[in-house]
Amino acid sequence: MSRALHLLRPGARITTAWIRSPCQYVAEALAHHGGMHAVTCDLQHGAQDLSSLAFQLRAISAAKSIPSVRLPSHNDDFTIGKCADLGAEILIAPMVNSAADAQRLVGAARYPVGNYRDVGRRSWGPLCINGMRDPQRYFAESNQNLIVLAMIETVDAVDKLGEILAVPGIDGVFVGPSDLAISMGYAPSGVPTEPAVVDAIADIVKHVTATNKASGIYCGDGRMANAMFNLGYRLCGIGSDLGFLTAASQTEMRAASVHNTTTPQTHGVTETHTRITSTTPARDPATTAVSSVALDMRRSGTRDDDTTTVVSRAEPDTALGDAHGAAGHDVANTTDKDRAQTPSPTAGLSAEDQLAWARALDAFEEQTFSVMSSTARNGNIVDKIR
Repeated sequence: MSRALHLLRPGARITTAWIRSPCQYVAEALAHHGGMHAVTCDLQHGAQDLSSLAFQLRAISAAKSIPSVRLPSHNDDFTIGKCADLGAEILIAPMVNSAADAQRLVGAARYPVGNYRDVGRRSWGPLCINGMRDPQRYFAESNQNLIVLAMIETVDAVDKLGEILAVPGIDGVFVGPSDLAISMGYAPSGVPTEPAVVDAIADIVKHVTATNKASGIYCGDGRMANAMFNLGYRLCGIGSDLGFLTAASQTEMRAASVHNTTTPQTHGVTETHTRITSTTPARDPATTAVSSVALDMRRSGTRDDDTTTVVSRAEPDTALGDAHGAAGHDVANTTDKDRAQTPSPTAGLSAEDQLAWARALDAFEEQTFSVMSSTARNGNIVDKIR
């Protein structure tokens, strides 16, 4: 039995990562170590082609995760059949706006056998392990084991939701909140905050649950996914590989106390400033207990009395540039004399007090970032579920 069939069970809670890069190792890492039940390869907006998809789906399946594909279109028979041939157990088709669109999708995904004798158009030629190991069994069970979801991401699709769900062979729907927001006249967002979009998302899952079919939705983060599961959705896409990579990088940059800021554009050129602030001056380890951060500074040549603020920038011909210019120096022109004139914010404190000061500052910055980020991204849709 296909693991994807769990989607058809009431109360199911299945998570899927979203992959937009063509790298097999990214798929394998998320499937093995990402902690999610499924991994979805995005052929609509991702960089994959069918060749890279073949390796990604095998890596996902080998990791005992559910291989899933977001198709590039609902009406491309060749690609739909090929994705099924390569081993996808869930097919998510974009921009299904009518019963006719849904019927076209079903025909491309199903073999013309059994209940689909008159509508199925899928050609024979599986390349997945199960299909090659036992072709006859694969043929007999493929229509039943393949989950086909129609994406609901426009006002037209919402209006015709009942007709789409009534098409035989459609196992459920998957909501695309960004395109749905655009269709309703709002800016795209993986974590919607517009009340009208939030209400539509809630109404969709109620309608789908009443038909006992599967419902899924893409979520910008885990908090939204938790709220959507509580609302009744059974499949939640949580973030993407590139999103995870960016978020992890930003987290480590904050931990390293490295902050990037970008000035307004000047003469058509955007100036990027990188500020590196060392808050704990290094002391002689023979006489004073020091932190590992301070030891690293000492190994790199930073002197005991340094509180180094380095700003890499162009000429300060904007107000923000001038402000940075008053606080820092161009890397190439920073001299010992310049450093000596830069006062330390922890001058005169003991090593223990300096370390405590640095930790308190880091904790304050982390808490401020967390509160601002959570408030900005998770307002209305999460609050509505409470």
